[in-house]
Amino acid sequence: RLKVNFTKTRKLAVLVTLALFLFTIEIGAVSLPDKATILSTMQLVDDYWIDGHADPGNNLWARAAYFTGNMAMYDTYAAPKYLDYSLLWANNNNWALNGGVTTRHADNHCCGQTYIDLYEIDPIASRIADITTSIEYMVDGSKIDDWWWVDAYYMAMPVFTRLGVIHSDTAYHDRLYDLYYDTKVTRGLYNTSDGLWYRDNNFDPPYTTPNGLPCYWSRGNGWVFGAHVRTLEYLPVNDPHR
Repeated sequence: RLKVNFTKTRKLAVLVTLALFLFTIEIGAVSLPDKATILSTMQLVDDYWIDGHADPGNNLWARAAYFTGNMAMYDTYAAPKYLDYSLLWANNNNWALNGGVTTRHADNHCCGQTYIDLYEIDPIASRIADITTSIEYMVDGSKIDDWWWVDAYYMAMPVFTRLGVIHSDTAYHDRLYDLYYDTKVTRGLYNTSDGLWYRDNNFDPPYTTPNGLPCYWSRGNGWVFGAHVRTLEYLPVNDPHR
């Protein structure tokens, strides 16, 4: 029987891939796929998921994050199946939040992004009633230390931004920045030297690997980058914190 050291194999695969990538950059051979190829791949992935999940699931963060992508798919390629699937999910969950309207947890707010997408397609007030009430509790209070992990940025930043635009109320954007600043600066989850983010406040940042190197979570940084893109897409250009 052939025994494979998967750790070494993965490392080798990464090194080979990186070497090939750097080589193609050097010879100028890098090219991006065209729009049709990207779109067909997006369809393949999303259709596979939808066809395999007749029940669209609950309103917790994992499914809620998926539905931000499904709505982005619909925005890119307006096939009715993508919109219908999001509507089925939202209706099944009664346009509600896990933890109810008093929740302050960013993971529970993620579903609000799709509720807002669907509201903007058909502005029925009940679609964003619960998410608005929940965020208003945070806007009206004084507590700003809720986001102790960087995933929270993706889950909740776009919600604050878009509700501020919908309700023409900059208080949403001001409170968003308070929460953002607490995570980034007060908690120290952003390393200004490397331009990367520590995952959470469970350790005292900066924290390091056993070899003494800065310890980052790549997916966590992905959440942060995505959060900035989705927030800046809607944040007014004249916002003082933009």
